[in-house]
Amino acid sequence: KNAETAKSFEAVFLGQMTQMMLESVDKGEFNGGAGEDMFRGVLAEKLGTEIANRGGVGLAPVVLDQILKLQQGR
Repeated sequence: KNAETAKSFEAVFLGQMTQMMLESVDKGEFNGGAGEDMFRGVLAEKLGTEIANRGGVGLAPVVLDQILKLQQGR
């Protein structure tokens, strides 16, 4: 359960980072309008989850270690 929590944390973190990257892209003349804006968050969330599922960026093990340390301190 702790490992799942750590992985979920990494997925959310990566989703937020992906969202910021998507928002920073200059779309130029291409614009998907309101539909693009509405689904950009969903795309970022799914990308974050998929990146975490494929090994992530190494954040989950660090978070898991901290969770375990906090639990041992109780």
